[in-house]
Amino acid sequence: MVVRAGQTRHLFASPAINEGVDVYALSDLLGHEDPAFTLRRYVHRATERSRRHAGRAASDIEPLHSFFSV
Repeated sequence: MVVRAGQTRHLFASPAINEGVDVYALSDLLGHEDPAFTLRRYVHRATERSRRHAGRAASDIEPLHSFFSV
């Protein structure tokens, strides 16, 4: 398997965003002058983080739904 240099950036940056690394710090590590560029480039890959948080929220809300449903 051949891994190109650009792929290693994605392998680092995408999980970092998913784990909530500060975008300013990440942008600096990647050598980007503008954190907005970093977000535009890598945030589309952050859907797993959104799904994980949505699942947690649903789990937290479910007991309340059962409690208030009469």
